[in-house]
Amino acid sequence: MQVSPVKNQISRVLGESFSENDVLYLQDLFLTPGVHQIGVDNIIHIRKIIYNMLSALQYHQKAACLTLNNLALQPNITDIVKTLIMDDHLVNSDSLTLFFLDHFYFDFLWIEESQALLDSMWYEQFKQHLVDFNFNKSIPIVKVIFK
Repeated sequence: MQVSPVKNQISRVLGESFSENDVLYLQDLFLTPGVHQIGVDNIIHIRKIIYNMLSALQYHQKAACLTLNNLALQPNITDIVKTLIMDDHLVNSDSLTLFFLDHFYFDFLWIEESQALLDSMWYEQFKQHLVDFNFNKSIPIVKVIFK
């Protein structure tokens, strides 16, 4: 698994078992506002790491995930795509903006950037809203890239 902050593109390769320095690096990644990137081969493995880190840190009160994967998320994690679809926030650009104004109260976000998500028409606008509303500077956003 490769982990890198998007800002400076320095990457770090993490093995199956983590050293103390790896744990400290991941802790910093999960607590530092900004966009960070993790390259993975296996969705189940990265979700396990994310769940374990969020549980161990006990810092984030409202975590969310943006994914088109059919694997269920833990009950305490908000599935943003389900919310967007159920509340018709993908109907037009104004309704997506309203979602950010009325419902985006998350303090941690991870995005599972699959090819299906990259191909969706609304994802670019979603990313732009993260920038426009300064979430990219105020909360940790972890982009999970599949190899």
